[in-house]
Amino acid sequence: MKKPLAATIVLLTILLVPSIIIGEIIYSAPRNKDYADLPLLGGSIVTSDGISIRFWYSNESENLVIFTHGHGDNSKILFERTNALLVNQTYDVLFLDLRNHGRSSKKPPVSFGVYESKDLIGVIEWATSKHWKSIVLYGTSMGAVATYLAYDSLLRKEKVSGLVLDSSYESIKEVLNLNLKKNYIIQPWRFLVIKYLLDIRGRNIQFPSLLQFLNSTPNLPILVIHGGKDVEAPPSIITKINALGLPNVSTLLIEEGKHSRLLSIPTVILKINSFLSTIFKNKDPFLSQFFSDPLTP
Repeated sequence: MKKPLAATIVLLTILLVPSIIIGEIIYSAPRNKDYADLPLLGGSIVTSDGISIRFWYSNESENLVIFTHGHGDNSKILFERTNALLVNQTYDVLFLDLRNHGRSSKKPPVSFGVYESKDLIGVIEWATSKHWKSIVLYGTSMGAVATYLAYDSLLRKEKVSGLVLDSSYESIKEVLNLNLKKNYIIQPWRFLVIKYLLDIRGRNIQFPSLLQFLNSTPNLPILVIHGGKDVEAPPSIITKINALGLPNVSTLLIEEGKHSRLLSIPTVILKINSFLSTIFKNKDPFLSQFFSDPLTP
């Protein structure tokens, strides 16, 4: 009896250890090599669960946009993608590194927005305590999920004036299932982590889907942008959102757009700038004519 058990342990070790090592290398350093600070002021906070989060920001305006990157990226990569968007901007910006990315602390697992929302909550709370009067949250991919989950959990929402959700997944279940299919063969340890988050945490803590969140947030201007050729998050989410007929939610579908690669497209830049301009120019951004811009029929 002992010999078969020992043989089983040895076999599992031989199968799992290389996968764990390879997966850990891939997982632990998502594009961290040769990482450099941004040409902005630096700051850091510690989250409610003890993670050190690094961020960089400007400090010249009473309005602020917080940018949250996706899985495998970091603040520097997203900062470089926003070059065209930030030409002649009149608002301050803040770029953070989510946990397990960039220069923020590492604490497995990557949860595709669940734990990462705590990082954003900490940064929003820090920004809320400063001089900024109006804050807009921009998130892309996993960062978009973290953004709407963070807003949903915020205790103080009064300074957050709008959300921009770029290439968002429809739900935590969708993104976990997607990554489960990608990772379970070569990274069984991550398969177990994902199954834990999906099967156990999902039963105890109800994370709202994007549609549920939008339905429950009627007084906040929200812009949802998506690529028609997004193979990570199905673009059909735009049709579902439009079917809700929510007056505070605007959508933009870029037919040739790909996942989390929309910020260099002129139509997207125009739409986001129009959205931000309307919010920052009005003390009460929730206006009946909120979406009467050139890109809205």
